[in-house]
Amino acid sequence: MRPLQPEGAYESRLQLSFADRWTVLWTGGHLVGAGLLVLGLLVVVGLAGWLLGQRSGRRCAPSV
Repeated sequence: MRPLQPEGAYESRLQLSFADRWTVLWTGGHLVGAGLLVLGLLVVVGLAGWLLGQRSGRRCAPSV
């Protein structure tokens, strides 16, 4: 009995070349993952900035 061979959806390729420059073969899944990572970081930074802005707005004004 032969082991099952992966279909096209389960194949993974990563090609690195160190000749002149770093060359990396990106697949669609890599690009989606990188895009989600950047989007997630932007959301976290935006929420952190908003929360810091809310905290600084709660300070009491000095009495005259």
